[in-house]
Amino acid sequence: MADPIEELTSSELGTAEYWKSAYQKELRNFEDHGDAGEVWFGEQIERRIVKYLARHCDKKAAVVDIGCGNGHLLVTLADDEGFENLTGIDYVEEALSLARRIAADSGVAPMITFMQGDLLSTECSGAFDVIVDKGTYDAICLMPGMCDGVRRKYIESIKRLMNKQNSDSVLFLITSCNWTKDELLVHFRGDFELISELPAPTFSFGGSTGRTVTSLVFRIK
Repeated sequence: MADPIEELTSSELGTAEYWKSAYQKELRNFEDHGDAGEVWFGEQIERRIVKYLARHCDKKAAVVDIGCGNGHLLVTLADDEGFENLTGIDYVEEALSLARRIAADSGVAPMITFMQGDLLSTECSGAFDVIVDKGTYDAICLMPGMCDGVRRKYIESIKRLMNKQNSDSVLFLITSCNWTKDELLVHFRGDFELISELPAPTFSFGGSTGRTVTSLVFRIK
């Protein structure tokens, strides 16, 4: 029997109230100053995700960003790389309002559908060829009461979002700053197999080298 996963200490970053308040502020900043807000994990990490998808996916592929926030990743995929079948899901309506405004101002609104949904709900489903998670799993793992049962709900939601007619070729790309490659492999070992790891910035300390962010690409087993 596998050892139990040691969960993270819960944080306000794992609550809907935190994100609702955060995106209310970002929406006001956008309305007042045109500031699109934060690029989660920074532009360098996002650019690597975009370039990977541009190299490995058809521009007509159905791509979903789960926990899309301000939609910056999707806007970049549409504006810079010509992707045209994009969806953003978030459970915070204020985030979606901001994302729609940014997409409209960027001239790519017709290529992106934004919809409200709770990833841990059985109502969250679809038929996507690419599923991208850039920090949402991290936030879920910071929820009060996080346990393996919640992780199971997350995994089952990822499966429900997959294109069932071609599920063995669906890409699941996850980026995390809270979990290492080895830890993520343990979390998803029974359901997904690793096919690629995106390069990420490294740091050195005390003779050891590590990464601040991990980006992995999986396929269903």
